[in-house]
Amino acid sequence: MAAQPEAPVRETPATASPIDRHTSPVADTERRTGRAVASLVLGIISIPTFFFWPVAITLGVLAIVIGTMARTDARKLGYTNTGQAKAGVICGIAGIVLAIGLIVVVAAVSSS
Repeated sequence: MAAQPEAPVRETPATASPIDRHTSPVADTERRTGRAVASLVLGIISIPTFFFWPVAITLGVLAIVIGTMARTDARKLGYTNTGQAKAGVICGIAGIVLAIGLIVVVAAVSSS
């Protein structure tokens, strides 16, 4: 049998870029809370649903409560997405204000 020459062993795999050998520069190493994201989503949804005022008020209140809890967790536990929690609270307040404004306008129009 003929002897086969052994392929040279490479210590690092060949890549197209030297960056491939390092940690990705966009690696997410920060701690984030899911409550902040939930608050933001609920707050955003409460704004366009203000025509269905019970839904908008419920979603707005949930966004405010969950956003406040997320901001408290962020301060105590060191999470980094306090801005999302704050935006969720603000959007929740906006959804409630729009729903209440709709109720006032409908009441004013129907009474006259």
